[in-house]
Amino acid sequence: MIDPRFPRLASYIAGLPNGLASHPECQAKGAMVRSMIRDPLGGVPPDALPSEISQLIRSPPLNSQWVPDTFFFGALLALADLRKLSERAYLDWVLDSNRALFKSPVYKLLSLATPSLLLTLGSATWGSTHRGSKLSVEGVSTGKGGLAVLTFPERHFSHPDVITAIQAGVQVALELSNAKNPTLTLAKTTPTSAEFVAKWG
Repeated sequence: MIDPRFPRLASYIAGLPNGLASHPECQAKGAMVRSMIRDPLGGVPPDALPSEISQLIRSPPLNSQWVPDTFFFGALLALADLRKLSERAYLDWVLDSNRALFKSPVYKLLSLATPSLLLTLGSATWGSTHRGSKLSVEGVSTGKGGLAVLTFPERHFSHPDVITAIQAGVQVALELSNAKNPTLTLAKTTPTSAEFVAKWG
């Protein structure tokens, strides 16, 4: 049973088909995990959280390592709970964390790409930081927007706060790609997919 101080985490785990052990083939790159999981747990006892979550927060992975998505997003939501973040504060936090990540030299090329090119290459961009899920892009020929479709195993990315974190990452990538007034809107979700509509001037 999850400590009541962590309602987001409890809701996330309850929504997974097999708890934190769900879909182990779905993983996140260590560099992304480190950029998001940067805060210690302070005075929270180690046994207040599942061991996988506590260990990840206290000992972040190397940039080159891969971590199960469930551990990563579980840790992210645990830290949001610990901070007692509102929905707006949570969104600001994940946006700022993604901006810090994309400022690294590895992602500098994003600033040289057009929004259409970035979306067209979205699958490869997603694949550089994620395993076991797929991002495909449609309808970018007009140069003013497109549809990004994320597909994943059953209920893997279905939690609203997980979708928010993913949406923030794509939004920040668009911001850095010289897009004018970019927006990214969640259009549709199913147990195995999420669709985002991207627009820019």
